[in-house]
Amino acid sequence: MDKFTLKLKPYNMDALETPLFDDIFDFDFDNIEKTLFNKVYSDRTYDVYLNGELSDIRNVTLFINGFEVDSKFNNGKFYFKDNRIFIDNFGFVQISLLISFYNNIEITLNSDYFNVMIKEN
Repeated sequence: MDKFTLKLKPYNMDALETPLFDDIFDFDFDNIEKTLFNKVYSDRTYDVYLNGELSDIRNVTLFINGFEVDSKFNNGKFYFKDNRIFIDNFGFVQISLLISFYNNIEITLNSDYFNVMIKEN
């Protein structure tokens, strides 16, 4: 399988690129240090890109914490109705992708966990 990464680009901030894994990781509080550096913001808009060999991909469905996000995938980029994709999430999130290839094979890839930063009101 080709190696894929996911790039999250918040408006007016540096992008975060994370590898994707075919394993499902249980959230482990003993290893919480890793998630402290993987921060996303609930109130920010994000452009999201899939990097890797994309020519054989028919479709990609994006999930956050197991819930499908209404999106369209085209040429490596996800398009959302509302680019504030973490707006209703608290604590930690994991992104999963269901990738469908033209040869009818499907794979699921998962990110590390991200710490969701909430704007103070």
